[in-house]
Amino acid sequence: MINILNGKTVHEVEIGEKASMSKTITETDAYMFAALTGSTNPLYLDEVFASGTPLGRRIVPELLIASMLPATQGNFLPGEGNLHLKQHLDFLKPVFIGDTITTEVEIIGKDVERNRVTIRQACRNQDGEVVVTGEAVVWPKKREG
Repeated sequence: MINILNGKTVHEVEIGEKASMSKTITETDAYMFAALTGSTNPLYLDEVFASGTPLGRRIVPELLIASMLPATQGNFLPGEGNLHLKQHLDFLKPVFIGDTITTEVEIIGKDVERNRVTIRQACRNQDGEVVVTGEAVVWPKKREG
């Protein structure tokens, strides 16, 4: 696992290379996300409303969880200086306030000629359940010199 800030080029990343990071999602995180995005779905913000839904309580905004994936890619693999070009996500289970989410990224392809890296992504909760899966294509930093 990579655990330091670095920016790898398409030449430096290796197929199968992985990185991860974890964060416990707080109520403040959900409110800050709503304030930044304008996403005021009562399922995210209103406990009374959410208690009347099949989930029985508020959930964390799905895209808040998804936004942790580019953070893992930018902080760890391929690291600083990469640009997100393409994203596919599947949301499999809800995330609740207080859940600890671990994001996992793995290099599964690289196109040296076009300077592209393909990344498999997953988010797991504290019980190891996969809550989000995805695949991204990024443009890593260019080779210096």
